[in-house]
Amino acid sequence: MIGIIILNYQNYEVTEKCVQSIVDNPPSEDFKIYIIDNGSSNESCSVLSEKYNVDAEKITVHRIEKNVGFAGGNEYGIKLCEKDEIE
Repeated sequence: MIGIIILNYQNYEVTEKCVQSIVDNPPSEDFKIYIIDNGSSNESCSVLSEKYNVDAEKITVHRIEKNVGFAGGNEYGIKLCEKDEIE
């Protein structure tokens, strides 16, 4: 299984399009999508959580309280993958 990390910051519409693109064109291997909200101050995290935390086997939404930047957000996602024993 592979892990796909998507960072979101203040723009859930773009994140939804990204997720839909992956769902419409899935990788050949089994996968799990980790959406990491990187400290958005708008409704992004709640909108994404409402939409995607329904199927936690395939897509999960995680919130970081403050924006830790691109590298920090990806590092957070990588740690989640490692915890779930995903490549």
